[in-house]
Amino acid sequence: MEKRLSSKQADLLHKHDLAMRNLDDYSAFLEAWQLLIDENDTDSLPNHRIFTDFERYASYAVQSFLETGQESSGGDLGQHECGAALVNGSGIIKKVNEFASRSENLIPGRSLSSCGIRFTNENNIEGLLQQKGKDKPSTFYLVQAKTSHSSGSVVLVISKIDTDIEQEAHFLVLFIVPPDVRSTAAVMANKFDFTSTETEIASAFLEGSALRDIATQRGRSYVTIRNQFQRILEKTGCASQTELFRLSFSLMSLIGNPIKDQQSSNRKLCRTMTLPRSNGRIVELALSGDETGQPVLSLPSLFGHGITPVVERLLRNRGILLISLMRPGYGGTSPPSKGQDLHDCIASDVRAILDSLEIENCPCIARASAARPFYNLLARLPDRFSRGVLANGMIPREYIEGKSIVSKWTTALMSASIVSYPIAKLILGTGYGLLVRSHGASFLQRMYQNSTSDCTILGDPDVVASIRAGANQTTQQGLGAGVQEMVEAFQNWSEEIRNLKTPVTLYHGSHDPNVPIEGVREFAAHNAHCLDLVEEHDGGGQLCYSHTEKFIDLALQDT
Repeated sequence: MEKRLSSKQADLLHKHDLAMRNLDDYSAFLEAWQLLIDENDTDSLPNHRIFTDFERYASYAVQSFLETGQESSGGDLGQHECGAALVNGSGIIKKVNEFASRSENLIPGRSLSSCGIRFTNENNIEGLLQQKGKDKPSTFYLVQAKTSHSSGSVVLVISKIDTDIEQEAHFLVLFIVPPDVRSTAAVMANKFDFTSTETEIASAFLEGSALRDIATQRGRSYVTIRNQFQRILEKTGCASQTELFRLSFSLMSLIGNPIKDQQSSNRKLCRTMTLPRSNGRIVELALSGDETGQPVLSLPSLFGHGITPVVERLLRNRGILLISLMRPGYGGTSPPSKGQDLHDCIASDVRAILDSLEIENCPCIARASAARPFYNLLARLPDRFSRGVLANGMIPREYIEGKSIVSKWTTALMSASIVSYPIAKLILGTGYGLLVRSHGASFLQRMYQNSTSDCTILGDPDVVASIRAGANQTTQQGLGAGVQEMVEAFQNWSEEIRNLKTPVTLYHGSHDPNVPIEGVREFAAHNAHCLDLVEEHDGGGQLCYSHTEKFIDLALQDT
């Protein structure tokens, strides 16, 4: 029998449903979560399906974006290229956002079918989802539908939305319109070594065709197409059609919005390239600055490469080539091969990159959550790096415990990393959602509000645009790699640097809200054989932007 929620847990469940609407609700959610941690009242949470189900939470978040004509309800979804509608079980439209009204001709008060949206077998939403849920119940379903104003099919994502306001069930319907199916299928074919037939089947699936329709179009039996599609799932590591669509749509986002944003706002500040690896893997890296200059390898944080026009100009003027590596699971870099250790995989990727660029030895820099991969990389390739510099880097848990952390987000995430991976994913996801929804400025200003230098630099729109673009890029394969990195960053991993030979400078701001300076001092003192602390007394948690030149100076001091 499922454990009954305590009043505090029920309150937290309610607060997490509201968390994406604004920063005050998000802060209230973090405070409620931390209270449960402090009082050890979390035993039932990891097994409570409604609370730990991230997909269900996402459907609540999207619902809060629906336009209703009231300012308090938001309406941000109307700014995105995705139509959304709220319907009842009979398919009667209750609400639509602007995009759905314009592109799909949806009208509140009418049914989906009368607006030209017809499902293959069942127009009753509840009946349709009951049929699809017989094999494997889910929190959302991918459904193909025919539209009267298009000769093809449209892909819908349908989630049931529980509400206390009305008795009847409501469903959130998202109209997924891929921006560039052919390019996405080509990327997947290259990344996962599809055959030409598999590429064509994947393209047809992404365009909205059901497997039986694909079989008819290709003049093959349904069993043949099903088996070929199963090989596509196996190659991509996806367990279902839903997972494949989720993966492909993240690639569609890469091909569409992020690249367009980066080219317009950052004026092609870096050149992206990929390197093929064994077992069909691909490594993505970005080159910035002077491509004939002194090479420096960079491991970015969850906020991306950190390149703005000012940083790019500095790199060029100083004659520096910055090689920024997307680690496994980030950006376009493939996850590790089956059974391969993450840190061994990163070291192997870096060795291949340095060899291909004919770089024998260079400095290595990193930021924030990349700390643990950074130390492990230096330990595995001591002959390839002259020194390392880590800005605002994470430190092992033993040096954080008992210290004051200013950021509520970091405190909650650290606590969640002990108790529940799904909750850590939820917290990271809500933070990412607010970063994107608020265009970055308000969420970041709130997080770094106690550091004058951080608030000043975050007043630069180029910095905020860089962080938003970086977050989009690092999470294009989903939140999994980022959550895993954050969870591991909060563990005790001091033993991993015991035999480190490469000298490392810890560059840390006294007012960093995420990593307490007192803990960094202790960490450096206990590892004085390889670590040297340079403390920036007027700095915070964004030294890579606010004190870029000094960061670079530290990396080049022995060259």
